[in-house]
Amino acid sequence: MGSKPTVWLAATKLAAPARRHDALLRPRLINLLAKSLADARLTLVSAPAGSGKTALVAELPHAFPETAWGWLLLDSEDDDPSRFTGALIASLNGAGLPIEAESAGPDTHAVITSVINQIGKCNRSVAVVLDDVHVISEQSVHQIIDYLLDHLPPNLRLVMACRHDPPIALGRRRARGEVADIRLADLSFTEEETSALANERLGLNLTSDEVRLLQGRTEGWAAGLRLLATSLSQLPANRTAVLQSGMQGNRRIFDFLAEEVLDHQEPGLRHFLLETSILT
Repeated sequence: MGSKPTVWLAATKLAAPARRHDALLRPRLINLLAKSLADARLTLVSAPAGSGKTALVAELPHAFPETAWGWLLLDSEDDDPSRFTGALIASLNGAGLPIEAESAGPDTHAVITSVINQIGKCNRSVAVVLDDVHVISEQSVHQIIDYLLDHLPPNLRLVMACRHDPPIALGRRRARGEVADIRLADLSFTEEETSALANERLGLNLTSDEVRLLQGRTEGWAAGLRLLATSLSQLPANRTAVLQSGMQGNRRIFDFLAEEVLDHQEPGLRHFLLETSILT
């Protein structure tokens, strides 16, 4: 491991996704991130699927170009201490930092300690984004994250995006003021943002009443806004009727929830949900 290319690692795991051409920049969230990075060691963006977590943290390198940004999109293969450590180092290398992993055998804490010490010697601000942290279930990987957070040098910040809080020592760190939380309530679109997305970015030309209906039906849920807006773009007439019925019967909404939520549950739990559902 080190600055040499890691051929076992897909390059797309080490770069923030490209900004969509119709993305809506939301200054209030960028300001929230700026405060979080200034005040806290860890910025935790925790919210359900489709809330816009990745879209938000992907703006960080654009909003704060003076910081060296490492990016790591986690998947199930990273649920291993050695692989996670190697991927973390690769993300730092991708940010232009010549971090080397000193040979320490299987002792991943020694490797992380070496990484921490090297970052501490850098003369610039460094931040690492860990996206999809919820896919990690191995306790030893969570222990590595805990160890990293316990020993962060002053010039390093960690940003984590996940669907639920990871099992690390968050309570203790919150009591110390070391954690900045960004939740669903922060990520949800306001009515003004919904209007800007629907009309300025997506060109739907909705009336103020239709925007209000869209906002109310989706409650500002980013994925719901996108999916329902796509349906509206294909219906030049009767838009108000569609909005009044909300997301009921919307196949795109169902497909999203099935793929992103239900399919990730254990078979036994999926069967239980099916048997106990009051819906057809």
